[in-house]
Amino acid sequence: MKMNFTRKGPALAALISLLGTASVMAETGAPTGFVMNYYEDTAQGALVEDGAYEAVINRLAMRSTDSARRVADQINLCVAYTKTKQIDKATVSCDLALARAGKKVSRQSLLESYRTTRERADAERAIALINRGVLHAVNGETEEARELFELAADLETRNESAEMNLLVLQRELAEKDS
Repeated sequence: MKMNFTRKGPALAALISLLGTASVMAETGAPTGFVMNYYEDTAQGALVEDGAYEAVINRLAMRSTDSARRVADQINLCVAYTKTKQIDKATVSCDLALARAGKKVSRQSLLESYRTTRERADAERAIALINRGVLHAVNGETEEARELFELAADLETRNESAEMNLLVLQRELAEKDS
């Protein structure tokens, strides 16, 4: 499973330019495994990038209820739990991220245009849908995974992970059938 990241910076220009996640493709140009997304510069993202998943879990799981409701926290917890094979906890975190994605209006978003706020909300939703889809896929729930990847792809963000995961899912299904 490959990891993608997104930055959640305070500057509006940075926010607009980084709404999508960076795509990581294999050298062959075809995805080789499912891709999850995480926030690199918030919610212990540097630890996620370093593979210190237990540290991420310890730090984010101990946060107060209010701060633990942040989408970025739940996204990064979902990834950390997934990488440590704690799928039940990963599912809870992904579901919380999906429920919260795009709902909280920050002070910064009040200064942004409606379009920018909507784009940010769609980017959050896409990341949550993609990560939740990966969990369905690894649990063998291919139809649910496909639906979530397609929903993420329909959000028209710059996140290519949904399409990459659909290709991986199709390849795995084709290999099963042969």
